[in-house]
Amino acid sequence: PPGVKDLITTLTTCPESDIPTFTSPLVHVEWPYPKTDFFHWVPVANRFDTILEHIVSKYDLKHAQQKQTFEEGDKAVVLAVLEMSRALMENCTNRNLYNSYEHLADLVHTHNLDVLNATLRLLYRPAQRMHNQRILRTAFGSHQDRLVTLAQHWGPKDSSISFVQLASDQVELSPDWFSLSYQFYRSSTSEKKSTHTETPAKIPKKGGNEKAKEVDGVVTIGIQNVREAGKSAGEVFSGVVEEYDVPEEQRFALFQKVRVAWAVGDKEERRKAVVARVNAIAVLALLVPEDVAQSKIFLYEPDLVQKLADVCQADKGLPYELQIAALHALDGLSNYRSKLSEVLTAVNASANHGILMHILRKTITEVEKDDCPIPAQYVHSLLDFVTHLCSSQSGGSMIIQAGMIPNLVHLVGNRRESQLRVVTKAVSIMDGILFGFPTALTAFIQGNGLDVLVLRIKDEVDYFVDFGKELANRMETDTTEKPEPPHERVSLLRAMLKFVLHMMQGSGAPDRLRNLIDTTLPGSLLAIFENTQILGTTGFGLAVNIMATFIHNEPTSLSILQEARLPQTFLRTVKEGVPVSAEVVSALPGAFGAVCLNEAGLNMFNEVKPLQTYLDILTDEEHFRSLAENEVPSIVGNSVDELIRHHPSLKAEVLEGIIRILKRVHEIGEEIKEGEE
Repeated sequence: PPGVKDLITTLTTCPESDIPTFTSPLVHVEWPYPKTDFFHWVPVANRFDTILEHIVSKYDLKHAQQKQTFEEGDKAVVLAVLEMSRALMENCTNRNLYNSYEHLADLVHTHNLDVLNATLRLLYRPAQRMHNQRILRTAFGSHQDRLVTLAQHWGPKDSSISFVQLASDQVELSPDWFSLSYQFYRSSTSEKKSTHTETPAKIPKKGGNEKAKEVDGVVTIGIQNVREAGKSAGEVFSGVVEEYDVPEEQRFALFQKVRVAWAVGDKEERRKAVVARVNAIAVLALLVPEDVAQSKIFLYEPDLVQKLADVCQADKGLPYELQIAALHALDGLSNYRSKLSEVLTAVNASANHGILMHILRKTITEVEKDDCPIPAQYVHSLLDFVTHLCSSQSGGSMIIQAGMIPNLVHLVGNRRESQLRVVTKAVSIMDGILFGFPTALTAFIQGNGLDVLVLRIKDEVDYFVDFGKELANRMETDTTEKPEPPHERVSLLRAMLKFVLHMMQGSGAPDRLRNLIDTTLPGSLLAIFENTQILGTTGFGLAVNIMATFIHNEPTSLSILQEARLPQTFLRTVKEGVPVSAEVVSALPGAFGAVCLNEAGLNMFNEVKPLQTYLDILTDEEHFRSLAENEVPSIVGNSVDELIRHHPSLKAEVLEGIIRILKRVHEIGEEIKEGEE
């Protein structure tokens, strides 16, 4: 799209300091562009990779924890690069082209919690992809030890303080929370450097400036109050490393201990640190096997899942950033077979008054307001979590039992322009639930779902018709620009038509969907056939399949549809030209067969002769790419064969078309031969 092309050019050529200005409007709201191939963003990704490489080098983050604080301009650029990269990972296909993981692993060394959280949020997206393609997990090999360290239990071993308490404004912590206690085993002799002469309270020293004895064995580091030992966590860490000559492999774990002890002393820093830990749990759950997570995380904190579920309760006043991280963590942990039931229990998935249903109802209510206070990312994270739970047999059953369907139906009725993506996701969730759990159709129908869905389809189709009329009027005065319909509405219309088609094709459903013929759905299909110049291939293939399914499920409905002029309009539209789409090409033969099921339909088909137009596209250069997709040639061949078998009177016309195709292929071959000569 033109907007994407301009943005790519801007981000590739603008001064580095201006990058935050251009990315800020994109990463904190709904992504305004349709999904694109990440390949188009490679120039931007290459520039971002160079920026991250420079930052890692400038602040010496390659093999050590950060010592120098980020300059304000550098921090703004790094955050912009990380957040924009995350937005691209969420809204592009072909994401495996992204290859800056080495720099992300180094950025984990930062003591700046804003940068750390942005890095972990970015890592979560490719981790999701690699959970599905486990062979690619090796790309995260260097991250795992550091992620385990970030995700591990905080504070005193016997502490039972929850995430909710740590993130609240008022929390009473024992002195042990502010102290540092760390042990490591020194396997080779090393010299402790003791050149500092600062207050002994900072770092306990043995023998002042005298060199420590060269001793192998357990080394214990202890500081009573980290905030009294230096001006920053980085300064305290540097002093401890210098004093105790801490080996490099021990430094990250030590640094995390210092960072936590420092952060808990400040409300804002403590919240950011809690978010960082939960984000690390979310990423780790997607990357390590269940036995590793059990030995490294759950062994020391068996009630972790319940603590995360408590964070999700929206009435606790916690920052949405933390709630989003908790939803991601629960989503990731539910991939473990032994943890799925624990997650479902923790969020009370089977109870209408449970945590999950409570936050869903609250979210649905909030997104209906003009000034919705809930960030879009939270809404999408919640719906993604629901989608994941529905993918399991136990989770889907519990969610249906709790009354999820009526709430999703209510969400589909949301007409706000800003919530189109949310409505699309709600439709997709219901489509998945009804496909996996056919018995849920009862709840959908009783919840007035069919009426709401059909009415919403009509509203969206009417929008496209009005858009076409407005476009035609505009083109009379200005032919330089042809605006495209909003891609969010295109996606929503496709999702709804697909949902209807899946319901009609489901086992046992046709008998319960007979009344669809009496709704506005046939009229919406008619409008789609009449306005292909505006809708293009958006809903044409699905509309064709829905019409054919109507007729095949209930052959007597053909006469009703003929009275509504639906088959006639369909045939004339195809005669004028077949939209370039593999979906449309595959659907047409079955629809031809459906239209010819009664005498009036067959006569009309022979009068319009759309079969000639259809067969001619098989040698049309414009259709070559769509015809080569997947199994389209096989589908077309089998479908045309089926059409002749059921309607022998069409055999002669089909054979004429095939001969015409072979002659055209011969002509193409001759043209190529002449060109080579």
